[in-house]
Amino acid sequence: MKIKKYGFALVLTALVVSISGCVKETTDNYFQIDQSQYKSTFNELRTDYVYKAEANQSGDVKVLVVPVELKGYLASSLPAGREGTREQINNVVFGASPSEDPTSEVQWESLKSFYYKSSYEQCNIEGYTTDWWYVDQSPTQFKSGASVQGLIGEINDYYRSGADENVNPKDFDANGDGYIDLVILVYSCKQKVLGQKDDVFWAYCTQSSTSADFDNPNISRYIWLSQNFMFENGYWEGNTHKDWTSGQIANREAKLDAHTFIHEVGHGLGLADYYSYDDGDISAMGKLDMMDYNVGDHNAYSKALYGWISPYVVEGRATITIDSFQNTGDSIIVPIRSSNWKETTYSLLDEYLILEYDTIDNLVVFDSLHKYANAYPIWFSQAGVRVIHVDSRIGVFSRSSHSFLGYTEKSKIENDANYVYFAHDNTLSRTVRGNRLAQVMSKSGSLMTMTALNSDLFVQGDSFGYDTFSNFKMNSGAELGFKFQITEMNETSCTIDFYVA
Repeated sequence: MKIKKYGFALVLTALVVSISGCVKETTDNYFQIDQSQYKSTFNELRTDYVYKAEANQSGDVKVLVVPVELKGYLASSLPAGREGTREQINNVVFGASPSEDPTSEVQWESLKSFYYKSSYEQCNIEGYTTDWWYVDQSPTQFKSGASVQGLIGEINDYYRSGADENVNPKDFDANGDGYIDLVILVYSCKQKVLGQKDDVFWAYCTQSSTSADFDNPNISRYIWLSQNFMFENGYWEGNTHKDWTSGQIANREAKLDAHTFIHEVGHGLGLADYYSYDDGDISAMGKLDMMDYNVGDHNAYSKALYGWISPYVVEGRATITIDSFQNTGDSIIVPIRSSNWKETTYSLLDEYLILEYDTIDNLVVFDSLHKYANAYPIWFSQAGVRVIHVDSRIGVFSRSSHSFLGYTEKSKIENDANYVYFAHDNTLSRTVRGNRLAQVMSKSGSLMTMTALNSDLFVQGDSFGYDTFSNFKMNSGAELGFKFQITEMNETSCTIDFYVA
């Protein structure tokens, strides 16, 4: 017996409906970025106009450390003496982590061990600490940035002359760009010894005016800071904070702290400050970041710029599980929906949200227990998703007036009249249109203006997006076009659902 045509059609329709009802919603609309495909690279942008050179962020970074003693503040007068203090400086920079060597003089992490862990074992800092360099001037006489530049010139000439058999400048140029990767000058007097707001005796990173020399590399990027920063954290007895005494420093009982060294090397590797230089301005990153108030670790945006991590990028409806950022570097970029990153040549130098699942692990544990130096904010004491609004779009600026001329996607331009650089900064007077470079977004929907708290972290059940905060717009004026919800959290991982408007 033949089946009538309409009967066959009904059977077929019923079969299609049955099959389609079993098909699950696709939730894998995301991809992981490939660092080699960036349209605009971080180092290209940095070195097009503002900086001449940048050290490697991954692989070997060679650091030359030069202790500097000033007239009236001889190294022999320091508590640990001339050689003892030199050893302390060497240890705070290159020493072992106490987690690996219980006998280490280091309190938390050395500069070397921090960057090795923060980079998930991709950044290896090595180097040498020279003997003391004597400056026959008191701090009062030696009190300007020009003085430090002059000192750098003398040190540069000395070590390039081959006068010290332990220092061959070519051995300190790991990336082969004709410059020593990084020089750290550690001066013998305390910071702010002159008590002035513009006192040169502080901690900063800048560059010299030399040119590249591939056969005998010059000094370009250098850091200037006090030996006293090694001891600023003091120590805790229960809930009581105490400063190290001269006796404890002299007998090497005092533990060495690298927070300020680590922050300044963050600049040496290319990052800007995330705090504001303007009096009365906001704290866009909530003070909890290594490049903000020297607290904790670098965030996902910073680590992605360095090339240490490859975040996931959401394209549409998706469910993504990420592990602890502190342990793995897992993170998620939520771009403006209309930007369509995968179909274009995407770049971190854009506007987006970046999410990381912060847990109390690895490098942030230390700063979650007590206030750094008993003065800085404490790290979060609970796990949660930190959401950072990033606006690292590239601006075109006039070389003559430094005025902003518009946005571009190019990281280098062949134009004598203009240059390109980050359009935005976390200091209001230095940014374009009031937009901040990196700003924490609270689960209340507001952008961070003060110290970040546990309550600012997104936890299970929290959501953000087109229906919960319908008035939210990106700096460009575009709609985000996505919604996300934290659907599951445990000690090691977090699952987030993404929806499209």
